[in-house]
Amino acid sequence: MPELSLLQRLKERKLVQWALAYLAGAFFIYTGLDPARETWGIPESLIRGIHILLIAGFFITLVLAWYHGEKGRQRVSGPELLMVAALLVIAGGMLTILPGRRRVSEPTGTQTPAGQLNHPLTAIAVLPFQNFSADGPYAFFAGGLHDELLTQLARVKALTVMGRTSVMPYAGGTASPREIADELRVGSIVEGSVQILGDRLRVNVQLIDPQTGGHRWADSYDRTLDDAFAIQSEIARQVVAELGAELSEGEARAIAQEPTQDPEAYRLYLQGEEYRLRPGFERQNLEIAQQFFERAIAQDSSFALAYATLAEVHGSIYWLDYDPYPARLERSRQAAEGAVRVAPDLPQARWALGVVHYREGDYARALEELTSVAEELPGSAELWGRVGYAHRRLGNWDETLAAFETAVALDPRDADLFDDLGGSTLRFLHRYREAIEAKDRAIELAPDFWGARLDEALVHLHWRGTLDSLRSVLEQGPEAYGMSGTRDLWRARMALWEREPDTLLALLGAPEEVTFEAHGVYEPGLLYAAWAHQLRGEEDAAAQAFAGALAQLDFTLQELPDDWRVHASRGLTLAGLGQVRAARLEADWLTRSRMYRYTYDSSSLSEARAMIFAQAGLAEEALAELEPLFAGPSWTSAAEVRLDPRYDPIRDHPRFQAMLEQYRDDEG
Repeated sequence: MPELSLLQRLKERKLVQWALAYLAGAFFIYTGLDPARETWGIPESLIRGIHILLIAGFFITLVLAWYHGEKGRQRVSGPELLMVAALLVIAGGMLTILPGRRRVSEPTGTQTPAGQLNHPLTAIAVLPFQNFSADGPYAFFAGGLHDELLTQLARVKALTVMGRTSVMPYAGGTASPREIADELRVGSIVEGSVQILGDRLRVNVQLIDPQTGGHRWADSYDRTLDDAFAIQSEIARQVVAELGAELSEGEARAIAQEPTQDPEAYRLYLQGEEYRLRPGFERQNLEIAQQFFERAIAQDSSFALAYATLAEVHGSIYWLDYDPYPARLERSRQAAEGAVRVAPDLPQARWALGVVHYREGDYARALEELTSVAEELPGSAELWGRVGYAHRRLGNWDETLAAFETAVALDPRDADLFDDLGGSTLRFLHRYREAIEAKDRAIELAPDFWGARLDEALVHLHWRGTLDSLRSVLEQGPEAYGMSGTRDLWRARMALWEREPDTLLALLGAPEEVTFEAHGVYEPGLLYAAWAHQLRGEEDAAAQAFAGALAQLDFTLQELPDDWRVHASRGLTLAGLGQVRAARLEADWLTRSRMYRYTYDSSSLSEARAMIFAQAGLAEEALAELEPLFAGPSWTSAAEVRLDPRYDPIRDHPRFQAMLEQYRDDEG
């Protein structure tokens, strides 16, 4: 029988058919691995083993088909031996380059592909963990573990960790890793999922290379619910290791240190955090968070982290005017001191105490605490924002802007940061053009952020003296928004600036029943009614309204004797009544207020003094207050003062006219 050619042997033994059949089956198995891993928690090591078997099996199949495709054939020729050897060499080569747990320090090639991402590997975005137990009693676990992992990684100086606000929009996986990396300027992405089955906690985590979309590292953790912190700590350490970042001895110790030995207390803490971090800082969510933290402390009286977050909740309830009384602030102080007493070296404990100092008005001590904590949590955007607030109160403007720049770099999609930078810092510095740019970015990130829209309209007012933007916001926005109060307050002020007394009186309705009360504002509606009657030339009606406002303010002072807002309004009322000496006493009281020590706070008090003096006809005193305000930093601009009729009593003063003209060229 003549010797068959190599091509005839390949055809006879159906090598191509065998290869295609095997590849079809292997592809079916391969595509089912990822869903199976997520659903059943298959360990990553087993997944890699299956990959190896699938590749090696292909070559084994070819060898078997070759030798057994022709029944009874046992002999091979020289070319056949060379073919089998080549197949085995190829198989070995494939196994050596198989993707697996590869260190990022390993070279991936000498040429840079088109579109190469240039962001550092140690700039990392930890995406919200996918929650496979969303409807169960432990639905909070995914969010809680994600938030705590962010905090753990923020301890590592070698990493740049994107803040929570910036990564939350990517929940659900609608954007590709590369898109996320481009938008956040990161070189690494962490994804994960959490599933709870009975008393078992299953966490799958993977570190992704956004350039290729492939894994740098992935692993699964199948433990009990009591192991939640241990899992989180292991993930943090492994991510740091896989990125090739250095972990100092102190950082390693901090990451490994358990916040509590009581698993139930830790679960209560995670539940509290889930409510505390819900958007909007609604009172109901804060109060529910308070209850969980108190239960966690009752479960473990040495749980310092729970004390620290309880202090933050009490402070937020106080600061947001849900409960603006000293007793609430004292509860915040007691919780913060409890955290420091239990764990004096815990950064979050000293952070909580620093925030208490800030809310008590001791900004120097607040800055000292917060700056020291920033050295231990350098990757926390929220903390850098707090450092910026403290510097701002103290008038350290370069340091303020530097802190905000750090915060924005760590959390580039946080609309609140851009809003605060534009409305509360750059506007105060009279850097109006930059303030508008920051506000535009805040609105781009959060189009329904009406507080930012309102503040942007006020920037236009202070910069150009225009009211069109403010009118548009008041017509389109909801009834109440922003830290500056209700829509009706700004409608009243706009009617005053536009000198439309009829509109103002119609807006007030029954002015004796109206009080505008907000952050930095306590103004009876009768005070606005008095100014409206002055614009109409109705002096008797104005005097009657001023008298009614004075009665209301005198009553309010019995409850709030140290509230500068009430004293400022009372000074304006007395000036309107022609009681110059009494009005001057109220203006002088403002200089004795604790807030008068700090530029950021004293600006509002100086503006109130200027307006009281102007209403009382004390031109020189008013101008002495206005000139430094026009020069800035301050909340006051020449463009706004030009519009305000409350300065009419000194409007014709030559020096006043000269100042308005001088600062016209400096606007913007």
